[in-house]
Amino acid sequence: MNIYIILAFTAGLLLALQVGVNATVANSIQSSYMAVLLSFSVGTLSLIAYALTSKQTFFISMSHMQNIPWWGWSGGLLGAAYVTLAIVSAPQVGAAQMVAFIVTGQLLTSLILDHFGLVGFEVNQINLYRVIGAIFLITGVFLIRKS
Repeated sequence: MNIYIILAFTAGLLLALQVGVNATVANSIQSSYMAVLLSFSVGTLSLIAYALTSKQTFFISMSHMQNIPWWGWSGGLLGAAYVTLAIVSAPQVGAAQMVAFIVTGQLLTSLILDHFGLVGFEVNQINLYRVIGAIFLITGVFLIRKS
């Protein structure tokens, strides 16, 4: 099995787990905003610890920073929005429905990003197989919602 498939599967596993953990923190402290802030703070400290132990650098040259496209700066904002929306919705819809809706949103957006080659992706046009796959996934969301 391709290592990148295993890594992507693991990312999905961690994503579902992260939302549950963050929603529990938000409920415990009665603040979604502070739960997101705590989550990002722990993540930042973890990355700093990794950088220190692996001898990674903390600095990026200005020339490299100037190469970042204008939309490249939105990653942190998108991450904060995602974590906040997941924390707020998870307790209301449950883990399975929330993940099903998230994956559906990711898939539909990914089809568009691939088709047009947006935000750094190579063009990989929508075809019949991709449309059928998306239909199956959307059908799965409805089936999970009915249970």
